Amino acid sequence: MHLDPDQKRVLGISNLEEKVLQACSKTPLTISALARTCAIPRTTVRRVLERLKERGWVNRDMTGSYPRWKVTSLSHLQKLFTDSTTIQKESFDPQLHVASNQVRLQLNNTTEFAVHQGRDRMVKILELLVHLTHKQTIHIIESSVVAAQVLQKVPHDQLVDINAALRSNRSIIYSINPQDYYVHALSRANREWLASMDGRLQTNYIVPNGVVDGMSQMLIFNNRLFFLNWEQEIAFEVADPQTIALQKTLFEQLSLLGRKKHNSDVIKEVMKYCSE
Repeated sequence: MHLDPDQKRVLGISNLEEKVLQACSKTPLTISALARTCAIPRTTVRRVLERLKERGWVNRDMTGSYPRWKVTSLSHLQKLFTDSTTIQKESFDPQLHVASNQVRLQLNNTTEFAVHQGRDRMVKILELLVHLTHKQTIHIIESSVVAAQVLQKVPHDQLVDINAALRSNRSIIYSINPQDYYVHALSRANREWLASMDGRLQTNYIVPNGVVDGMSQMLIFNNRLFFLNWEQEIAFEVADPQTIALQKTLFEQLSLLGRKKHNSDVIKEVMKYCSE
């Protein structure tokens, strides 16, 4: 199973994803076997498999002593890869839609890029998290400054409702935050909102202060990439698979700089800090 650069671009497949797919297409393999075959860490293999599973390209074979991963349908993938060459050659009909608080570029009725302006539009983006399907993956990068702005500008009840939906849908969240995020940002939050965060399936990567000091909150979910600048109240939405794959690779590299911590432990620490 070989992909040329154009096919990988159209399908939004990273080099790591291609390597794991190729290994899975030969025979079902455990995560440890995939790590050895692909010469990449097991934690990285797990993340790649979750992304491929989310797209429906691989699944787990539970018949043996240990779960093994395999390509869902090799013939389907081969057809998809072949058709991708044709897809990229199709003529597109770009349409630009301009409203008072939104600019949206569409290609063949699919939004490729959009700019949202105003607090209400940005809150609506966060509300999309409420409607995610079961066990869908979310990637988040935000600084302490961004977190404080979100808590200031998004209604408290809506934040609690979003957390309730994330728990109910068993959404799988990966978050990168600086060390001062938990003390200086979350400690200012309402205790009810903090409690609503507990129970989320979230893994936090705590990186040194200064690594993520940007003014925008980054979110990736539903094959969409969002940059939300809460200070200027403007958001950018991108659907280009290549750009999203690039940001996910960046996320993986940043996570290697961090200290892994589960969400329940983080909430306990913040609650303890608030009570002192």
